[in-house]
Amino acid sequence: PKKGSSMVLVLLLALSAAITSISASHSYLEIKPGYFFMLNEPEKSILHNGGADVGVELGTDIFCYLRLGLEARFFGKTGTALNTCCKNTKLRISSLTPWLKFIMPAVHGIRPYVGVGPQIQWVRTYNNSPYVQRYQHAATPASVYTLGLQCTYNHLFIDPFVQFQTGKAYFNPSCASVTYPVSTRGIKVGCGVGYTF
Repeated sequence: PKKGSSMVLVLLLALSAAITSISASHSYLEIKPGYFFMLNEPEKSILHNGGADVGVELGTDIFCYLRLGLEARFFGKTGTALNTCCKNTKLRISSLTPWLKFIMPAVHGIRPYVGVGPQIQWVRTYNNSPYVQRYQHAATPASVYTLGLQCTYNHLFIDPFVQFQTGKAYFNPSCASVTYPVSTRGIKVGCGVGYTF
């Protein structure tokens, strides 16, 4: 995971430099609220299927129909530990994703797109349970795929989208009495609001 995290961070720095070097007339800023659905057990049961997720994306269009973007996201949810009635478990996922998207020509102001990107996730858990360490954290690489519809009016746009992400965090055995992976695999459904400048 450390090697993968370093590679993603290098990509993020290169992408940031590329975005700042491209003309601002092709750039955009977008706020992307949504709902993140956990797909794997036991995380799905512990967190009651999922919760609110918000992202902020900065990017630019290049080479006609190609788009580069950089997205920061945060997901947080409090659930109930398994086999208990009142023991809280909290999951926090912060992530950075450099996007490469193919955005199609506009038809009546609507531009469909698909995209893919590597992701670095910082996963933190809080467990009010005697069976695992109370606080745990790890960084892990992942991948994300998306499709959406950018609906533009002048400089403003809305962006209904769907994202699918992979990911699995492994906590250091020295920090936990019981070692187990935490899956961050899931689907985010949302609608962004953005401005082109």
